[in-house]
Amino acid sequence: MLSFMNLIENFSAADDDIVNICDRANQFMEEPLRGIINDFVMEARLYGELDAAFDKTAARLKGTKLREVFQNLKICSRHTTDYGEVISDARGSIKEYLKSKSVRKAVRNSARVDFAALVIAGGFIVKILNEFLSQDVFSILLASFIGIAIVLYCAVILLWGIYYLFWGKIE
Repeated sequence: MLSFMNLIENFSAADDDIVNICDRANQFMEEPLRGIINDFVMEARLYGELDAAFDKTAARLKGTKLREVFQNLKICSRHTTDYGEVISDARGSIKEYLKSKSVRKAVRNSARVDFAALVIAGGFIVKILNEFLSQDVFSILLASFIGIAIVLYCAVILLWGIYYLFWGKIE
């Protein structure tokens, strides 16, 4: 994504036609972006509908940061054609996004380690309590309604934590 943006910025210094710029930049790209940009160039050249080509490409890039870049390039193509400035602004935004994404990943991994440590510590506490008490801790808890509620609450929280940390989505 960043390499594509760098190529667009560099080629925009010599040309102000976004279709030609994308075509030249696409020569250095790899799949799947290469196919998407090639379809954009072909549609823009064959049908002459630049806005429609931008819209279709943005739809194919849904869920990516590159979609925002294409929407900004569409607006820029209508007005100033200063693609270098648009790309440099978008690059800063994408770098911040990627940085925050790596921070979120580090926080999630740290939370996984902390969660595992708490589960292990809870197991040790139950083991220590079993040594001090005359009955098993779970036998005592399951003998009353409040104990059953505590066990169920702990089980739900444990399962929710496992799901959230390994399969849930942290935004």
